[in-house]
Amino acid sequence: MSRESKRDKERLERQHERAGESGSSADAAAAAGSAPGKTKDRTSPGQFVREVRSELSRVHWPDRKQLTQYSIAVLIFVILITTYIFFIDQIFGQLVLWVFG
Repeated sequence: MSRESKRDKERLERQHERAGESGSSADAAAAAGSAPGKTKDRTSPGQFVREVRSELSRVHWPDRKQLTQYSIAVLIFVILITTYIFFIDQIFGQLVLWVFG
């Protein structure tokens, strides 16, 4: 189960507990936000910061060597693509001048 769907499921359960509802279909639709005038539960700023820090702790951050290698690879690729587009533009420009010029 994905994190988002688990979070949504927990949110719905909290809403049912607060309202003391048994879980009828109309109540589930209202809790899901389909009823007009209902607002969704929002996480507190503190909870948001905790979740962001938790996610960032799981990120694989590259070291300096990897970052240098990736940056050089991107620069080389950008230079190659730019050169390719430049030459294609020159060729088509000459063709247009030859045909319409």
